[in-house]
Amino acid sequence: MGECIQRLVSGWLRFAEACLPVPILVLLLFPAAGVMAIYELLMGKRQSTFRQLRQMSESARRSGIQWHRCSIGQIFAARLAMCMARFLRYWPEKLREPRWSRRCEFIGLERLERILAEGRPVVLATLHYGNLTELYHWMRSRGIGVAFLAWRDPGSVPAYQNRLDLLADLANGLEGVPRLIGIGHLNLGQTRDFLASPNRVLAVALEGRTKRDLWVQGPGYTLRMAPGALHLAALAQASVIPCIMSAEKYLRSTIRFGEPLPNDLVAFRDRHPLGYKHILGELGPWITVQPEQSAPELIHALTFREPSDS
Repeated sequence: MGECIQRLVSGWLRFAEACLPVPILVLLLFPAAGVMAIYELLMGKRQSTFRQLRQMSESARRSGIQWHRCSIGQIFAARLAMCMARFLRYWPEKLREPRWSRRCEFIGLERLERILAEGRPVVLATLHYGNLTELYHWMRSRGIGVAFLAWRDPGSVPAYQNRLDLLADLANGLEGVPRLIGIGHLNLGQTRDFLASPNRVLAVALEGRTKRDLWVQGPGYTLRMAPGALHLAALAQASVIPCIMSAEKYLRSTIRFGEPLPNDLVAFRDRHPLGYKHILGELGPWITVQPEQSAPELIHALTFREPSDS
């Protein structure tokens, strides 16, 4: 029953996208996105996302750091933009068309393209911020063979979404390129084989969830990071580029690519703590300025220091 409803919704949205100019489409989708945003903010799985964001803002304020305070209006506007952006996954093969491609701004993309042109693979270091699924779709719309390293089973992707993703792969010239690679020792060989092919980018969200995690210090806060990303990059002789995606108003998005890590911070394991500090130095300032698009995974990984600890 659920699959049937999803197919009907998908068909209706794809019909609307094909028939309507983008401004009219935005108006049509706005009420549904608003309801989605309110539900997500108030009905979190364990605790409402709205409360989590307000508590994060209050903890940051008490620590005395320069952290943008989240107002109710800003939290809702950010969540609304994120919910609107999720509709893009219903027509991923269209994102390469001019009317959609101009709605995503890539900042620093030349850093990624330069390394790929040299024949080197890339590990994209990101966080649960903005819309990770749309980060993936926008990059693949540029013909970049990106896959996400994910905790969830790739086989758990709904059938209707697989069909849409296949349409996008055909349009983008990426047929057969993996989209998700599961985390675990059993998938290490698949991951290395993936990175050994040309034009390959592996996106990894860095928030930690095990006892082996690193605690990386920023200005007034600490972020818990999983240690495996740089180890994997070293094994594959891949470059590492920090990256973050934010949803904007009116079905627009911005993707920022930071400065690649120096090779020695990737190649030598004893230098990895400095590598993660470099990544946080690239991504942290954006989160500090606009924390409203932080996902629960990122919020849970953040710890703010009390003034007495400074």
